[in-house]
This record gives sequence, C-alpha cells and structure tokens, in this order.
Amino acid sequence: MSQILKYVLLKKHAEITGYSVGALEQKIDSGAWIEGIQWRKSPDGKRQINIEEYEKWVEGQPAAFSRKGKSSDANSNGRANE
Repeated sequence: MSQILKYVLLKKHAEITGYSVGALEQKIDSGAWIEGIQWRKSPDGKRQINIEEYEKWVEGQPAAFSRKGKSSDANSNGRANE
C-alpha cells in the first residue's frame, strides 16, 4: 500500500478499516495494541494509529511483544475468529 501518512487519528482509521472507534479504543485499552507500536499519543493527547504496524497486525506478523501473547481476535488454537 502506498502511504502518505504514517499515523492517522482513530476516527479516520475507523473510516478506512470499518472498525468502530469503540473497537479501536478496546484494542488499545485492553493492551492488544501496544503504545509505541500500533498506536501512540500525539503531543495534543490524541491517539494515532500507525498504519504500517496495523497492516502487520492484520497479516498476523509479529510486530512486538503483546501482554496477552496473541491477538485479541484469535481463539485458543491461534486461528482468527470470524
């Protein structure tokens, strides 16, 4: 994907991906997404999503250590829930 921006606000990311803002906040608040990897706070305090790291997360590539050890969208056998 050719990218212009590295980070986008939650609202824009929701528009692009189809996830609700609430679902994105859940991934952040639960620790499924790691601050400094999939997301970060900008100087004005707004949460921003790193598009490249989001794409790695979607593709199941290990980006960094997760507190849960796996994606929040995977079941016990490691397969994505549908």
